[in-house]
Amino acid sequence: MSKLLFTRLYDLPIRMHHLPQLVCTRKSDRLIDIHYESNRRMIDVGVGIIKAIAKIKNDEIEISQIEETNGSTTLSILLKKVN
Repeated sequence: MSKLLFTRLYDLPIRMHHLPQLVCTRKSDRLIDIHYESNRRMIDVGVGIIKAIAKIKNDEIEISQIEETNGSTTLSILLKKVN
């Protein structure tokens, strides 16, 4: 049954431009580049999640190079661990 459901879902036409893209690249032990692209305006949610995780882990971070283009669809964050 689940195989049939998966096959049917797999055959559905998916518009790739509607799916959010997230690419994380570790630049060093203390530096991560996060690139997020979506048609939805949820950039603030992503930044909030990053800050919440850092707080839970007792990590002090700096967020810089926030670039919003195309009506807030692209976000590039340079995340630096301070402590």
